Amino acid sequence: IKDYKVVLVYSNPPVLPCISVIANLLFHTKIAFVSYDVYPEVAYASKSLQPGSLIDRVMKWINASLYARVSMVVALTDEMKNFMLQHRPQLDSSRICTIANWAHEKKIAPSAEAYHRFGYKEGQFVVSYFGNMGICQDMETLLGAIRKTKDNPQIQYLIVGHGSKKEQVSEIVHESPNVKVLDFLVGRDFEQAVSISSVSVVSLENGLMGTCAPSKYYSYLQGGHPVIAIVEKDSYLAKEVEQEEIGCFVEIGDSDRLAEMVKELQKKPDQIAQMGKNAEKLYNEKYQMQIGLEKYYEMVQKLLE
Repeated sequence: IKDYKVVLVYSNPPVLPCISVIANLLFHTKIAFVSYDVYPEVAYASKSLQPGSLIDRVMKWINASLYARVSMVVALTDEMKNFMLQHRPQLDSSRICTIANWAHEKKIAPSAEAYHRFGYKEGQFVVSYFGNMGICQDMETLLGAIRKTKDNPQIQYLIVGHGSKKEQVSEIVHESPNVKVLDFLVGRDFEQAVSISSVSVVSLENGLMGTCAPSKYYSYLQGGHPVIAIVEKDSYLAKEVEQEEIGCFVEIGDSDRLAEMVKELQKKPDQIAQMGKNAEKLYNEKYQMQIGLEKYYEMVQKLLE
């Protein structure tokens, strides 16, 4: 590592930046730090870490060492960038930039094979959720809406992923005939599941604004699917889905509103189609991989100068 001029290091796992700090101390290697999640605040909000605990103190020591030496911090959203500027006094606006994530899958068209693969009929309205089901994700709002729409056979739900809430979420299949819960999907299986989705859901728990960003959001946009965001009302996701007309926003806990929203959207295929077009347009103009790669290239070039 002594021969490298710049080390690009990620926030997950939280101890990983220690390597870059050592490289900087020993060899004066510049550090570019990509913050996927803001620790320890994201752990506080999700109640997975107690302030003042040993692990908390270790995280703060790592942060102090890192931010004192970092040459550039990459935040995934402007919301995260502003949060870090407010809570990391070692940083200033010249040493932090925003570079969003992007989708890693291929966009494919829905097919009879895909519908059959997951047990749906063409024409059914499929509300999907993909990704983590853990301490950072609100699942109760979605589960409540599933229960409230279980008697409508045209509305179906597909929940795919893993996490600490997976067992709790899986119990919904015993009381609601309109939902399937599957394990984590990759490759063509994931691409097919996304392709048959009519609308897709992202969710975050309360208190996480500025500390994380749901990665599957970009897959939904790339696939041209409307997005329902179950988030805090002031979050960037709530604002973006409404301002860009790519979907709808629901406050955390409002399963009644979510159920009504799903019923309304199911009856408006033209609106769904337009939201999908808007979503794909937003992805191509703001989030596609080439845009992100060019920003990383420009950042590294500046650091090498």
